Amino acid sequence: MTTAEGTLTPSQPDDGGQGPDRAPDALVEELDGAEATLAAVEAALARLDEGAYGRCTRCGGPVEASVLEDDPAASHCQACAHDQAPRPGGDTPSPPA
Repeated sequence: MTTAEGTLTPSQPDDGGQGPDRAPDALVEELDGAEATLAAVEAALARLDEGAYGRCTRCGGPVEASVLEDDPAASHCQACAHDQAPRPGGDTPSPPA
């Protein structure tokens, strides 16, 4: 079989472009991660448009510069992010009232 890159060899199966080492489950996980990243970036851009970028969406306080440098789409300050982190044993804290 011939492709734009040349002729396929036995070590290059025609796998529909998924690559020989890419399982469908891994591709789904990668797509889910990309969609989550896109959603976080879009939410950050919306906060920027609203004048709320850099403010914690939970407590309203400032999101630390170090947090935003690490993740420009961060929506929580360190304290709120820590409060929302899953706890040992699978318990997730309740959202604020």
